[in-house]
Amino acid sequence: MGKLIDKKAKRVFFIIMCSVLLIVHAFMQFGISISEMELSNTQKNLEEMAESSIREVRKEYEDMIRSLQEMTDAFDQTPSVDDEHIYKQLAFLKSVTTFDYVGVADIYGNTVDSVGQKTNIANREYFQKAMRGKTVISGVLDSQVVKQEEIQVLAVPIQNNGRTDGILFGIMDIDTLGRTINEAYLDHIYVQIVDAEGNYITRFQSEDVLSRYKNVWDDLEKYKYRSGSYKKIKEDIANGKEGHFAFQYGEEERDSYYAPLGINHYYIYVTTNSKYLKEHINGTNRKMITMAAELVVAFLILLIGVYRYNRKVHQEILESHEEAISNEEMMRIAISQSEQAVFEY
Repeated sequence: MGKLIDKKAKRVFFIIMCSVLLIVHAFMQFGISISEMELSNTQKNLEEMAESSIREVRKEYEDMIRSLQEMTDAFDQTPSVDDEHIYKQLAFLKSVTTFDYVGVADIYGNTVDSVGQKTNIANREYFQKAMRGKTVISGVLDSQVVKQEEIQVLAVPIQNNGRTDGILFGIMDIDTLGRTINEAYLDHIYVQIVDAEGNYITRFQSEDVLSRYKNVWDDLEKYKYRSGSYKKIKEDIANGKEGHFAFQYGEEERDSYYAPLGINHYYIYVTTNSKYLKEHINGTNRKMITMAAELVVAFLILLIGVYRYNRKVHQEILESHEEAISNEEMMRIAISQSEQAVFEY
């Protein structure tokens, strides 16, 4: 009898262990699925933010160019950089746009801006293109007026009767556009725009930003990639494609998405700190571990209850059996000592 009980106990223990392992495995698989789903959602969110930023940036550029073009109607001849009336026009235009400065240049490249600063831009490529009748959005340039200031210039031609009499241009410090774009996002999500050479047009200032150089390629070359690669990013950008990559710099990890902006071969990068994604996943995993532990405990309590109930029933049956045997033995002894006949049905 003892061997039979010991065998049943081992069987129950085996069933319990298998059940616990199955529960733990199921929750581990569920945790992996949750992590993959969260990563997929993060990538999708980055794509949506990039699309939103692209629309916003393109609209911002279109509005700035439109405001310059509308202002050119006020010039019916070659602008004079010494005309005080022009200063008022430029100051007004600056006040109703996001430009840091608005300026005008005559056909010789002599300029004056909305705060009265003067220089000559005849050697600037954007001036030469605008003088040929083109609307120009420059890359990142060093200011000729303010030392060590990096700027971007939007320029439109001033045309009368088919000839170009000069150009009207707006100047932005490269941080200006960045502040406008990134105000809409959380601190751990930042947007960077780079020109065709990889120079940053926006430099978002935050502890989450891992940019250390003025050119995106110098930064990308230093990263350790968890997914994607420096070569793949270069190939995609050369072919006008978008893509995802995850990288590590020191102990910091980031997830990023890049896409063409549709302006002058510019590219946009939307990046998030992986720490926040990991914290969210870890929080979810902790909840699942707690649920798994509670489920295991509940299962063990149920098994222990069933086991104890079965043991009690088994004990009662044994006691009844022993009592029956005892009664039968007593009856046998009584009959053996008696001359009565006993019939059992």
